[in-house]
Amino acid sequence: MNRIRIPLAVTLIVVLVLAAILAPWIAPYAPDETDLANRLQSPSTTHWLGTDHLGRDLLSRLIWGARASLAAVAAILALVLTIGCAVGITAGLVGGWVDAFLMRVCEGFMTVPTLVLALFMIGALGTGLVNVVVAITLSHWAYYARLVRATTISLRNIDYVVAARLAGLTRFGVMRRHVMPILAGQLAVLASLDLGHWMLHVAGLSFLGLGLAPPAPEWGIMINDARPFFRVAPMLILLPGAAILLTVLAFNLLGDALRDRFDPAMATPPS
Repeated sequence: MNRIRIPLAVTLIVVLVLAAILAPWIAPYAPDETDLANRLQSPSTTHWLGTDHLGRDLLSRLIWGARASLAAVAAILALVLTIGCAVGITAGLVGGWVDAFLMRVCEGFMTVPTLVLALFMIGALGTGLVNVVVAITLSHWAYYARLVRATTISLRNIDYVVAARLAGLTRFGVMRRHVMPILAGQLAVLASLDLGHWMLHVAGLSFLGLGLAPPAPEWGIMINDARPFFRVAPMLILLPGAAILLTVLAFNLLGDALRDRFDPAMATPPS
């Protein structure tokens, strides 16, 4: 199965990333360029996927929407890994009251459902894509910290780690040489499975008007804007919805393949 899943997932992700990076050059129109004379047009040689209710080119907005969505997910990934690894490794290596205090903080964040916590943080911080990224980060970092701590504790008393400490290697050196290489595989699996989850969060919060504000090109905003025109032009909702679906599918396929690669006990039995 990995022979199919990994190439398919990587191909989809590479296409999306290239579209996001090259959006200024490959998008046929500016994403906010309106043309009311050509509103709600069907696909044509001028507008390959048609136009929306303001005459904006739908293909261009989908391409620019990939940039907004993937940038938000990439920022969430970087922040979650940074905070989760820092807290988890500190708790696992130091132990004692530091470990107890950090884990109580993690448990406090984990007791509230992630979407509810994200909505609360946005209510406190305000709307906007930056605040959406911060809110989703704060609602997910604790899970990574717990994983990193558990792995660090399991490695802390292994012979080669103890020998490295006795040889004078600092805690940072132990982390860099002996902990992070083992953590990398576990974090790659967890992060790849969560990327699609975060993508849905970003799109859902933007759909609710809590993320980017119109007329910004973002897939959740595009779906929200198209609701009144669903009967007239259903593709206005179906196309950004398909973009979200394919992106989440690509991340989930990659996560499943990595899980099977790094954790054979969880591998899917051959059909």
